[in-house]
Amino acid sequence: DGHQAGDLFVLVSPDPPLRVSVPANLVGQAVQVKCLSPGQVLEDVAAVTVVIAPPNAPYEAAGAADEATRIANEAVQTANEAAQTASEAAQTASEAAQTANEAAQTASEATRIANEAARAANEAATDSRVLVMVLTS
Repeated sequence: DGHQAGDLFVLVSPDPPLRVSVPANLVGQAVQVKCLSPGQVLEDVAAVTVVIAPPNAPYEAAGAADEATRIANEAVQTANEAAQTASEAAQTASEAAQTANEAAQTASEATRIANEAARAANEAATDSRVLVMVLTS
């Protein structure tokens, strides 16, 4: 049923490719182009590099297939890199959560020790009629 915006695809058609007239000084030059589907705007489409062929140059299906394969391989590589980055971010988040849990346990232990010290100090001070207070956060 067609493709969605942003999907990579290869057009297979019995019709020859679209030919567009360009200034003669661009023949042989690599230029950036954007091909829009109905409903798309320029900002929605990534530019691709094409080399301007001379007038009436034969269409090379093998070259087009090679280019399509190259673009598909780049898309796969980009997707793999994005997946790797997401995996690394998840690992970092997990490590941060573990560090936060360890810090909370350390703070809890420090509070327990401070409370024990305050209790011991108050017991010792009771005998000498001095009140000792320890403030903890």
